Amino acid sequence: LPLPAGSQAAAEDDALGSPARIDNASAGALDDLGATAGGDRAGADPRGDLGSTAGLDRAADGLDGHSVAAAVWSATARAQQPLVIGSSHPIRDLDLAPVLTTAPPAYANRGLAGIDGTIATALGVALASGPTTLLVGDLTFLHDAGSLLIGPLERRPDLRIVVVNDDGGSIFHILEQGAPEHADAFERIFGTPTGANLAGIAAGYGWRHRRITSHAQLIEAIAEPVTAEILEVRVSRAHRRAQATAVNKMA
Repeated sequence: LPLPAGSQAAAEDDALGSPARIDNASAGALDDLGATAGGDRAGADPRGDLGSTAGLDRAADGLDGHSVAAAVWSATARAQQPLVIGSSHPIRDLDLAPVLTTAPPAYANRGLAGIDGTIATALGVALASGPTTLLVGDLTFLHDAGSLLIGPLERRPDLRIVVVNDDGGSIFHILEQGAPEHADAFERIFGTPTGANLAGIAAGYGWRHRRITSHAQLIEAIAEPVTAEILEVRVSRAHRRAQATAVNKMA
C-alpha cells in the first residue's frame, strides 16, 4: 500500500502489520507543498538543508533528531536507494524533512507492528532490493536487536542502520507526560533510559559500529557506499518539548 510521504498517521495508526511503501509517485505529489516546507528543492544542496526545522535551536554539534532525519532522507533520495523508517520520533522527524523533487523508495512498519521487527523488515528490504538504510531510534533498535544475528551460511545484506540514540523514549517528552508537573516521575516511567552499549551489541553480532559525533561526520558517513554497519548518533532529548512547541507555532 502506498504511504504518502509526510503522513505519520498513515504510518502508525493503520492496524495492518505489513510495511507500507512510500514510492516516488506518491512522494512526487508533495511537490505542491514546497512553499510551506521551504520551496522547490530542485537546485538546493540537500546535505545542508534542514527544511522547516532550519530555525530551531539545536546542539553545538548540529545533531538532533530533525537534522539526522533530514540528512538521511536527502542522502537516500540522491542515491535512490531504499529507506526504512522506524516508528515514534524518526518518522515524525521525517515529516519535517525537506520536500525534494525526488524521493527514495521508503518503507515503514504500521500499527501494532510499528516497533516489532523493524530491523528484520529492513534486512528483508535490503535482501530484496539491494543497499538499504534504516533510520531508527535506540529503543526500537534494542527491541529487535536479535535480528542482527545472521548465520554464517546466510547472505549478509548491505544494510546501514542509523540509530538516533537519545537513551530512551523521547516521544513522551512532547506528550502530556512530558509536562513539567510530571518531571519527578518522568525518567523512570516514560523516559526509560537504558544506558545500553550499542558498540558492544554490534560487536557481539558481528556488525561494524561507528559513533557519529558531528553533523559533518554524519554527512560524510552516509555519503559512503552502503555496507552492513551501524552508525550510532547520540543526541539529547532534553530539548524535544521546546522544539515541538516551536514547530507547532510555525503551523
